[in-house]
Amino acid sequence: LSDSVLAQPVNLYAPAAPANLSFTISARNWDGQKSVVLSWNPNSEGDVAWYYVYRSTIDNFTADSNTFIGRTHTPNYTDILNLALYTNYFYKLKAVDKGNLQSTESRIIHDMIFDIPTVIFPANNSQTNYFNQFTIKTLSVPADYKIIVQTNQFFDEFWSTVVSSSIINDTLNIDFTPSYLNANTTYYWRVTT
Repeated sequence: LSDSVLAQPVNLYAPAAPANLSFTISARNWDGQKSVVLSWNPNSEGDVAWYYVYRSTIDNFTADSNTFIGRTHTPNYTDILNLALYTNYFYKLKAVDKGNLQSTESRIIHDMIFDIPTVIFPANNSQTNYFNQFTIKTLSVPADYKIIVQTNQFFDEFWSTVVSSSIINDTLNIDFTPSYLNANTTYYWRVTT
């Protein structure tokens, strides 16, 4: 046997910024629980240990200790930290390898959490004759509204439509045009923005 030799690899290269093209965001207000869900493709480097998540209410902010909100091992993160309605939240990411080298910042992505739209007609638990419009109260900002009709409370979409509206804090009528409705059947409807 030869004499043994010793070497230690040097961590020379920081990982690439988290995948810019796949960085997605979804601001949510479900059952009064506000959250912002981020997801992205994992880095291709095998030594990525963490993803650092940064948030600001200012566009073009710097990803530093003042805007750091958390870290994750996985390529997704759910922000629930002191969120408010109608506030535009901006996010950036950095990948961190096992040697603590950090990538450059990802691109900025942003979204806003809306209030829950108010359903006006038909009212909950009502029995109605034929009708051809839903009525909702609009939000405080222009928005897209999706009306969903289901035959089950949780799934089985029967009919849906999306309407863009600039009407704010007022009522909005949305045409209901199903191909058929069954008599004496309970249908469920909801609005998303």
